[in-house]
Amino acid sequence: EETSLFDIQFKDAPAQYANDDGLPSFKWEKVKTLLRMLDTHRLHYVKVPLNHIVIDFDIKGEDGAKDFQKNLEAANAFPPTYAELSKSGSGIHLHYIYTGGDPTELSRIFGDNVEIKVFTGNASLRRKLTKCNNLPIAELNSGLPLKEGGKKVIDWEGFKNEKVLRSMIIKNL
Repeated sequence: EETSLFDIQFKDAPAQYANDDGLPSFKWEKVKTLLRMLDTHRLHYVKVPLNHIVIDFDIKGEDGAKDFQKNLEAANAFPPTYAELSKSGSGIHLHYIYTGGDPTELSRIFGDNVEIKVFTGNASLRRKLTKCNNLPIAELNSGLPLKEGGKKVIDWEGFKNEKVLRSMIIKNL
């Protein structure tokens, strides 16, 4: 499609162009521009609500490059929603509003070369509009993996001893 429904729905969201290194140009506290002010065909970043998630398909073919057909097959297993192609034109990004609980509890890995992107804190959606469909962003409330072990609790008592701290670092390396 020529018109992005994402651009319309998030027209008032804070947004900024990427710098020469492909990163956000400014800290979000200083950004005054909105998505509607940008040319979304250029690489840019958008602050989206916490419950806005993106399932990113980057499945590769036998040649090691992203394979559009394999990504399309995998994406078709999910409920229909707004989708964009990645910058390369071979990856697919499915956009959802997650209503199944706390999005921060979702695992970031869905499968081989399939990632669930959750935008917490100052994290923002990196995008460059190439091609998209004309479906609205759908709600998704189930079917995604949660982080293993739930919330991790750290026992800070063990870190008061330098020897214990060093052994934990070595163990985790």
